[in-house]
Amino acid sequence: MQMRFRVILAIVLIETTLWVYDGNFRIFAAEGDEYTIGIEDVLSVSILEQPDLNSTATVGPDGTIVLKPPIGALRVDGFTRAQLEAAVRERLSRYIKGDLNVTVQVTQYNSRKVSIFGDGIRSPGSFSFAKIPSFLEILAKASGLTPNADRARIRILPADGPTQVINLEQLLQETRPSWPTLAPGDTIFIPAKPPVTQESPPALQQPAVETPDTLGAPQKAGEVIIYVLGQVSQQGSFTFETPPSLLSVLTQAIPTQPGLLKQIKVTRANGTSLTVDMTKYIETGDAALLPRLQSGDLVYVPMAGISREQSVALFGAVGLPGSYPIDQPTNLMDVLAKAGGLTANADSKKIQVTRETPDFIQTKIVDLRDASFEVWPGDRVLVPPQSQGVVQTALGALRDVLLIIRVSSVVF
Repeated sequence: MQMRFRVILAIVLIETTLWVYDGNFRIFAAEGDEYTIGIEDVLSVSILEQPDLNSTATVGPDGTIVLKPPIGALRVDGFTRAQLEAAVRERLSRYIKGDLNVTVQVTQYNSRKVSIFGDGIRSPGSFSFAKIPSFLEILAKASGLTPNADRARIRILPADGPTQVINLEQLLQETRPSWPTLAPGDTIFIPAKPPVTQESPPALQQPAVETPDTLGAPQKAGEVIIYVLGQVSQQGSFTFETPPSLLSVLTQAIPTQPGLLKQIKVTRANGTSLTVDMTKYIETGDAALLPRLQSGDLVYVPMAGISREQSVALFGAVGLPGSYPIDQPTNLMDVLAKAGGLTANADSKKIQVTRETPDFIQTKIVDLRDASFEVWPGDRVLVPPQSQGVVQTALGALRDVLLIIRVSSVVF
């Protein structure tokens, strides 16, 4: 009786629990002093004595953020909040005398995301946590399972490692279940149960009569469902009449970056998986490099990290702030176009381009009307709004003067 009550209670928790979450109230864990900042985290940096320098920044793929001058670019991946506060104070102490009260808050824990998708979950999506909760808590966070969820074929796709298949029904009946331990970047995939085909009663024997409608009609193939998750423009399930090629599936889902084609993971319903490099197929056209897909397969396109030396970061008054891949000097206008262009309130005459080397950190003010200006891989581009404070502008100018140590070594 106790075992049955425990199983029923767990299922009710999974299928009916709804969490109230408005983006500010964090249910599972409060931010601790030892939280380490990671890529994609959103940080709020405040300086009590210099409010004009307050800013919000997203940690780029190279682990850096760009704050308002004279702070500039800082590598923060792996820092605690206290360490970042000390780094900001140290950078500002070069220009501002006296004590500085710096406060850093993590407003979005995007480096510790767990994604949950599939037709068997009520509210699919990605969820961020200061501390990754338990498997059941994440199911509850996604509003629980749908009635037709396939509990016996839940798949966990870790950010790095083999796919794991979970039989939830079996775990709920065990006295000491071994619940999976989740890590940042993991994806939980919960499919729906395959449709049950009911046999129709045998038809009465009738004389065979050929008609133009039935003569030579092709036999319809069974339904093939392929699931696609990850860094693609369209996630979800795709239906085909016959098993498609991997290329056909990706043509419909469309990966968001060309570099993502090198490590596509295909996972079977039984948990076996293989990694496919689509770039080799594109170069050679050898179909033997691609796996034969079957119904129920899951195609996962992971996020590809962009190193600082291969990207330029754009922040401020642009349509889509973030890091964009470049491998050679590129015209500033072309780079801004990748970021969705300037917003309506952008100050196109005071764009700040920061370049950092082991020898110096230099910020240059660029007027967008200079159509020949080029940014280099590793540069940080800040497009300020038109209403900038006097203190910030003055400090930016002072920073340009003091931080050029060996300007002759780099043409800027």
